[in-house]
Amino acid sequence: MINQMSKMTVCVATYVIMVTFIANIFKKYWTRPYMKFSIELILYVHNVSRKVYTFITIFLSIVHRII
Repeated sequence: MINQMSKMTVCVATYVIMVTFIANIFKKYWTRPYMKFSIELILYVHNVSRKVYTFITIFLSIVHRII
């Protein structure tokens, strides 16, 4: 139960950090003329972070089974 909770905490924390990072980039480039490019970049980063999030979840579940 505790391992399950810690696994979830790690996943959520990682995702929150990524989202915060994306939000900071978004705020930085929002006023620039190449805003459209930054939006595309943010969407790309978001998709990558979702894949990373899925990978981390799967990886941790495998590690959890081994332990």
